[in-house]
Amino acid sequence: MTLRSAKANVVAGGVALDREIIALGGIVTFGTILSVLDLTTVNVVVPTLGTAFTTSISTIQWVLTAYMLAFASVIPLTGRATERFGALA
Repeated sequence: MTLRSAKANVVAGGVALDREIIALGGIVTFGTILSVLDLTTVNVVVPTLGTAFTTSISTIQWVLTAYMLAFASVIPLTGRATERFGALA
C-alpha cells in the first residue's frame, strides 16, 4: 500500500462519512417537518370536531391537549429505549 492509495482511502472514507451525515440530517429534518405538520393538522380540525360532535371549542381543545401531551411523552421514552436497547440499524 502506497502513500497515494492510503490518501485515497482517507478521502473516500471522508466522502462516505459526509454523505451519511447529510442523509441523517435530511431524515431528521423530514421527521421534524412531519411532526409539525401532524400537530398543525390536529389544530386545524378542532373547529370541525366541535361542529361534528355539537360541543364547544373549549371542550374539543382538551382532545388537542391530550394528544400533544401523549405525543410529547413518547419522545423521551423512545430516546430512553434507544439508549437501553440500542439502535436496530
